Amino acid sequence: MNQCIRYVLFTGAALFLLAAFATRAAADPVRLVAPNSVSLAHFGASVALSGQLLVVGAPDSDVGGNPGQGRVYVYRNMSGTWESVAQLDLPTAESDAHFGASVAIAPGRIVVGAPGASADGSPFRGAAFVFHRIGGEWQLEAKLASSDGRPLDRFGIVVAASAKEILVGAPWAGSEYLPYQGVGVAYLFELVKGQWLQRQVFADPSPYDLVGQFGSAVALHHGRALIGEPGYADAVGRSFLLERSKGTWNLSPFMTVLMATVAPTAP
Repeated sequence: MNQCIRYVLFTGAALFLLAAFATRAAADPVRLVAPNSVSLAHFGASVALSGQLLVVGAPDSDVGGNPGQGRVYVYRNMSGTWESVAQLDLPTAESDAHFGASVAIAPGRIVVGAPGASADGSPFRGAAFVFHRIGGEWQLEAKLASSDGRPLDRFGIVVAASAKEILVGAPWAGSEYLPYQGVGVAYLFELVKGQWLQRQVFADPSPYDLVGQFGSAVALHHGRALIGEPGYADAVGRSFLLERSKGTWNLSPFMTVLMATVAPTAP
């Protein structure tokens, strides 16, 4: 049985999808271009791939005369051909929202980050948008925002999603341990009775400096969450691996701190 491995590459204004099989080195790349391609849209700045669904963000797209509003494109594999099936937009027009800076796919849902979007009347605070596929159409299900956010937190610069959970990074937010912008936090949302609710806020419990940017990268998978802190200790960086215990995510004691191991230099 052939094992298929797919790669997504970005170059210029086009996206390339490669499929490599165990029985051959590589297949010809599939070139994806936005249906309404424009310069400086940064189509391919974010991508997500799951099964027969592919999502591409163009966070600097001008939409309706609003510079940098952003747009997201959805493709589906139709009998071996990747076809554009939908485009997702902000529900309200807004310049410099950068909708599509991050994207994630969960069963029946697409999550889109817009780190420059307004939230709760506060400009440039950031938001994440959840789209649910109903009757073949992608419909806006929820707008997620932090409960304690401030302008320029960059909430939504990264997102991760599973069937009932969404993890959103805000690497320029202040935390309860060190309330200065740039420390960084990450927010966990859970689907409860059809509504997305903020459940937990994660932060480095012992921040080393003011620009750790905890929450710059996030991932979710089968009861585990991974959160990056690239600015830790003069940008040496580290990551936190969390495990869910009895329905609750805890930084301690169910936490592993990961750091790069540097091999000794050969004489």
